[in-house]
Amino acid sequence: MSSSPPFRLSRRRLAAWYTGVMSLILIAGSYAIYRLVVHARWMHLERGMQQMAIVLERRLQPMLEQPGQIDLSQGEQLPGLCVKDMPCFSSARPEPFITQLQTELDDMSSLAKDRYCIRFLDLAGNPVATLSIPQTNTSCTSKKFWKWLRDGDREHYHQKRYPLHTLNHDEWGTLQIARSLNTLDIYLLGVELTLLGLLLLAIALVGYASWWLAGMAMQPVQQSYERMQQFTADAAHELRTPVAAIRAMVQAALRSSELSPEEVNATLQTVDRQSQRLSRLMQDLLVLSQLEQDKETHTRKICDLSLLLKDVIDEFQGIAINAQLQLRLELQTAGPVHVLGQPEQLHRAVANLVSNGIQYTPAGGQVTVQLLNEATYEATIRVKDTGVGISPEAQSKIFDRFYRVDKERSRHSGGAGLGLAIVQAIVHAHKGTVHVESEPGRGSVFTIRLPVLLVL
Repeated sequence: MSSSPPFRLSRRRLAAWYTGVMSLILIAGSYAIYRLVVHARWMHLERGMQQMAIVLERRLQPMLEQPGQIDLSQGEQLPGLCVKDMPCFSSARPEPFITQLQTELDDMSSLAKDRYCIRFLDLAGNPVATLSIPQTNTSCTSKKFWKWLRDGDREHYHQKRYPLHTLNHDEWGTLQIARSLNTLDIYLLGVELTLLGLLLLAIALVGYASWWLAGMAMQPVQQSYERMQQFTADAAHELRTPVAAIRAMVQAALRSSELSPEEVNATLQTVDRQSQRLSRLMQDLLVLSQLEQDKETHTRKICDLSLLLKDVIDEFQGIAINAQLQLRLELQTAGPVHVLGQPEQLHRAVANLVSNGIQYTPAGGQVTVQLLNEATYEATIRVKDTGVGISPEAQSKIFDRFYRVDKERSRHSGGAGLGLAIVQAIVHAHKGTVHVESEPGRGSVFTIRLPVLLVL
């Protein structure tokens, strides 16, 4: 369905609001997921550093007899360990202790794919020794590294401090461990790119869905607006016809210098007919307006449908006889059928159907009104005729305002195309349904179903 410019603008604005709000939610959700991933990886990194500290303290504790001192004579030397006031060296002897400890540390480092720089600080915070893992990491002895926590390859490090104790469980000093963040940075970069790609894709999908949803949301409004425009145009057209006829007759009478009594009478009769047509049209429009706004001009009361249908038959019996038609009433119920409603409106709904049946049924035909109580809580009224019938294309439109199946015949008979629209509005106001079954050349059946009032 094509949209007019105001509706296209409203649709764009609505879609923009949808997309904006959902984008903010997606961005907030993505950021929350990213922070959770960062927190989880950071905790994993610090657990690895803590495990490294536990391994070092357990393995090197025999050397930590005195606070702030490392006694190399009490244990095997560790490759990569550089003690204060002594040249840094690597052992040429593959002693079991050295091999086992260094292998364990190197395995932890290779498993994490990170470099470590480790310092042993005395109780005053002065460095006593450094340790590089792996041994090829030569930045650990640099004071500049410990100031900026960045090595020669410009890798950033994260550092933590852990207390060290002697064999007697006295405070020895502090173990300072710095771990490279290179692996974490690469991992988080991958997470960022993945989240960014998914976020952009999600926003694009949200934008498309928002445009579609905005169209769905605007469709009822646009349809209502178009119906209102069509109703206004049709009403103006229907009002213009009798008004134009009245003006034409009056102007013709005014231009004529001499009018015979017969001409005056004919003019007045034409004006009267057009005025009545205009009055009926205004009354129908008023009824439709009241029904749509759910304004009940009468108090609802208990209605006996049998009596109501008899009144309708009595009202149209003379018209049917003049049209050479049979008008029959068939009451197929075990007793009275009551509904709660407005008798005047229900009478008008059935009367409109009977009037249409008489109007579109040729001489010799038949119009039948039936009352059935097929269901316990539902009453059925059927108005059947043997008239010209309605085409399948027209059946879906006959309840629309101002719609005429036979436009020329309806105009000639004074109809404005509001009769069936009023029927539908009245039935819906009484919580009922109405539909039509018809076949061209074989007549039509209009069925009204209303909820029954159970009278005890």
